[in-house]
Amino acid sequence: AIPWVGLYTVAAAVFYGLLMPSWGAPIPHPLAVLALVLLLFFASVACGAVFGRYVKSPVQAGQFLLAFNTPAFPLSGYTFPEWAMPPLLSAITRPLPFSLFVDAYRGLAGWPTARPVAGWIGLGCWLVASLILLWIPGTNGGVETEPVTREKEVGGGLRHAFHREFLRLTCTPGLKTLFLAAPVIYLAMYGAMYAGKEERRVPLAVTGGATSQFSREVSIALSAHPQLKVLHMTRSDARAALGRNEVRGVLEVPTDLDIRIRRREATAIPLLFIADRFLPANDLQRSIGEVLSVFGARERMLILEARGMNPAIARERATALLLDDRPIGNPRETYGDFMLPALGILILHQLCFIAAAFAAAASPGAHRLKDFVARVSLLAGWYGAWGAVWIGLVLPAMSVPVNPHVGPLLALFALGMIATSLLGSFAGIWFKDPGSAAQILAFTSYPFFFASGASWPRELFPAYIDWFGKLVPMTPWIVGANRAIRLDAGFAEIRPEILQLGVQLAIWSSALAVAVMVVRNRHNKLCGSAEVVTPSCAPSPPHDQATGDEIRPSIS
Repeated sequence: AIPWVGLYTVAAAVFYGLLMPSWGAPIPHPLAVLALVLLLFFASVACGAVFGRYVKSPVQAGQFLLAFNTPAFPLSGYTFPEWAMPPLLSAITRPLPFSLFVDAYRGLAGWPTARPVAGWIGLGCWLVASLILLWIPGTNGGVETEPVTREKEVGGGLRHAFHREFLRLTCTPGLKTLFLAAPVIYLAMYGAMYAGKEERRVPLAVTGGATSQFSREVSIALSAHPQLKVLHMTRSDARAALGRNEVRGVLEVPTDLDIRIRRREATAIPLLFIADRFLPANDLQRSIGEVLSVFGARERMLILEARGMNPAIARERATALLLDDRPIGNPRETYGDFMLPALGILILHQLCFIAAAFAAAASPGAHRLKDFVARVSLLAGWYGAWGAVWIGLVLPAMSVPVNPHVGPLLALFALGMIATSLLGSFAGIWFKDPGSAAQILAFTSYPFFFASGASWPRELFPAYIDWFGKLVPMTPWIVGANRAIRLDAGFAEIRPEILQLGVQLAIWSSALAVAVMVVRNRHNKLCGSAEVVTPSCAPSPPHDQATGDEIRPSIS
């Protein structure tokens, strides 16, 4: 554990001590943050060791941990408020190590949190419990793994290649989980997270002005808003509740608001909130702004009527300029409706990418053109079918407004899946251990998604990030599919994305062909120059006649 913790501690010190200050990001005391990060690292290493102790298969242990850790970031409440998630899902994810780390960090940073100390205690409990489980003597050893030696080139025609690759995808340990179970698990888990799709009844503390007539009218109007839950408090209690994260904002109504209104004075009403999460802040500002704008228009109308203007004309003049916003593709402007279509593409892209890399790394003897044709066809067809289920059944069932154009969507999914499979195959060829291919490439999920521009405008990226995104099939796939799903965009509207996917398909197929030749020539040169038989050139061990896979005994 010492090398792992030491390496990541140095990385954390560089990030929090150098990079964040250079970016102008506020951070709490560096030593306190470093102590919290160390606690997280030790707890994570010990928890991972427990998985390895009891799961025993390294590939399966890696997959369980990825399923355990991948949702940790969105389920921590940073991308979607935890109070807007289903209660059961929130109850399951709150004790996760990263969620506890977030609570503890928020306490150090002075941000609102109800559990500033519980985060430290929870991480300590994870560490202690893991060490206790590791202290208990084990029974049997796990299944050892070793690099996959290059197999003898497989034979057979295209039909045999399809049969062999189908058995490989559905019977290989680890790979069959990615191929069969992962689409259901990930689509269901992330879909459930955004099932509510929007915040409802956000707690808002209102202070001052409770005795004035106008203040009471404002308070009643705020309480009637479906997005807000108004709580009347004193100023000190409201500030304390904000610090404990019991309310999301404090609206401080001036005590002399009635007097100012009668004098026709412009009055600013302060709204206090800690902008550490973008969604609650946006919802509060918009909801309160809608209520106050109605009262502002009413006061302007009364002023015009007092000057002798006809009431109907006064009402029209008081609201001379109104914003008539008409959101297209997301009429209710909910975060779930915005996120869910792109989320399905992200999940399917990554599963196809990792499965292709795993399969390529696990089958070094099946690197003929027909083998890749069979493998890519099976991956694209299978995950493409899940894409049809997601868009055609799941999104309508979750009341996500969709207006899909089938033809362009079929073209985008076909090109996107094929390009992704080729990219994954290219990456997997360089790995000698399929488990390492799956584990390492799984961490591309967030970089690929962020670089696609789905959550942040690409025009604001640095040039090198933008170019990186252009080489990933997910980028044109998400951009084009969003318009084809929401806006019924046809081929003319998404032509640039289709062309970009076509270029990527040509690039990654060419790169894959070059990689196959390099690996094959390196193997032939090694075998041809070896005076003694090396393990990589030794006679091939027994193979399964159906799949061509090496038959290895289990090592206990």
